[in-house]
Amino acid sequence: MDQTLATPLSILSFNARLKDKMAYYNIHYPYHIAIHNGHATRAQIQEWVAICLYYQVSIPHKDATIIANCSDLAVRWQ
Repeated sequence: MDQTLATPLSILSFNARLKDKMAYYNIHYPYHIAIHNGHATRAQIQEWVAICLYYQVSIPHKDATIIANCSDLAVRWQ
């Protein structure tokens, strides 16, 4: 990525890049599709819930670790 904050994207370029990311949305995951189409087993639903819970717990820990390791105190206390 050669874009910087000094050279913002045009609206069309921004929208195109954003749409490119849609392939990574969880609505395209096999579990999500199976659950919403009524084809998932109980075990698959339980596994999906466990995965979601894992991410919900892990993300704040990851963010806290990044902030705690930041050498700029002003950034840490924002």
